[in-house]
Amino acid sequence: MCSQRQKPCLALELLLLFHLVWPTSTQGPSEHRVTAISGTNVCLPISNLPAKYIQLTWFYTTNQKILEWESNQILLFDSEFKGRVSLGQNQNLCIHNVQKNDSSTYILRVLTDSGTEKEWHTRLEVYGLQNSVLDIIVEPNNYSTFYTCQLSNPVSSKNDTVYFTPPCKLGRSSAVAWIMTWLIVMVPVVPGLLWT
Repeated sequence: MCSQRQKPCLALELLLLFHLVWPTSTQGPSEHRVTAISGTNVCLPISNLPAKYIQLTWFYTTNQKILEWESNQILLFDSEFKGRVSLGQNQNLCIHNVQKNDSSTYILRVLTDSGTEKEWHTRLEVYGLQNSVLDIIVEPNNYSTFYTCQLSNPVSSKNDTVYFTPPCKLGRSSAVAWIMTWLIVMVPVVPGLLWT
């Protein structure tokens, strides 16, 4: 909604929603990176999992276990994740209704049937969706015909330009023009009437 003094930047709203709602992941040499918006669901990816293993454990920090899989049994540990996590396909950790404080480096430790332990790290960054409308107060001293909105986050950076058309144009009203015409005609006539 637009008023005479405010103009929302609708392009910014659409761009923000598009880029922040879709979780993305990038793979580094030993760590995956996943971004998500608070309130969404996300699964942390795992690649090159051994074909045979005895035990699999997901950690929130190096000391806090989230869940453990052993002999087709899943044990959920008492933590803030209880009731919000599950083991997905390929043994990836799925977190439901992620929150800002879920941001961390998650660790997966796998004990293989040969007795060796392997470890994977996945960095999860959760961002809160805040006000996605930018209000701009348009005053005569800061009036512009266009505004460029730039959005950037750790995943990407985009910008878009919105062209602004003011709701009113400055100029004389027809009433002011009619009064001016009437005065121009009447001023010479009044002294003529007084002299007669």
